[in-house]
This record gives sequence, structure tokens and C-alpha cells, in this order.
Amino acid sequence: MQYEGGIVVKMFIDINSKNKQIILHMRRYCEEIIASIDRFGKDYDVFINDRVYFNAVSMCLLQIGELSLNLTESFVDITSEYIIWEEVRNIRDMLLLPYTEVDIDLIWKTTVVYATIFYQFCDMILTGNLEE
Repeated sequence: MQYEGGIVVKMFIDINSKNKQIILHMRRYCEEIIASIDRFGKDYDVFINDRVYFNAVSMCLLQIGELSLNLTESFVDITSEYIIWEEVRNIRDMLLLPYTEVDIDLIWKTTVVYATIFYQFCDMILTGNLEE
């Protein structure tokens, strides 16, 4: 949100249909992560010992990272002050590429912190209420 002469100015991001579809899918994956947390609990020990929980969340994170590769460069540039897209893509790489080691602690932290924040970001983009 910017303040100009005592007036609050919201920043609206013009989102094209391609980016909108990608953000809609990303938000859905965030919803699935949040549903997994609700189902299995916000418990690290359960997360690392229940492969169904871990795999459900990991697949969603991988998909979000994969989808981020298809966002337009201009959208990524405009929103980079809100989302560090490189880190989103790094999670995808860690889960997908065979030569990288999966950092379970990082996946857990991303799950319990990032999913809700990223969901809110997607929602604000889709409703045109992203504030600077």
C-alpha cells in the first residue's frame, strides 16, 4: 500500500488469463495443503513418519513450483516483492530432481508457514486486492 499525500493507494495487478489460470491452480494446491494439515495435524513427527501426509503435501508443493515456471516474466517481476519465485522453483527442483536431497525440515516449514501465506497471495491477486 502506498501513501500519497495522505491518500492510501492500492496497487492492482493486471492479470492476463494465462496467469489467472495458473494462480487459480496454485491456490487450489494451497487449499489441498491446508486440508492435509487439518486432516493430519500440525505435527512434525506425524509429517515425517506418515508418508501419505508427506507425499500429499510434497506433490502440491511440486505442482506449485512447476506451475510457477509458466507465469509470464512480467507477472513474476511485478510480484517479486511479495513472492520469491526462485525459492518456489527451488522447492520443486528439490522434490523432482534425482540429484538433489530432499530437506524434510524445509518441506515442513514451507508447509506450515508458506501454504497459508501463498494462498492469501493468490487470493489477493485473483480478487485484485494486492496491497503494496
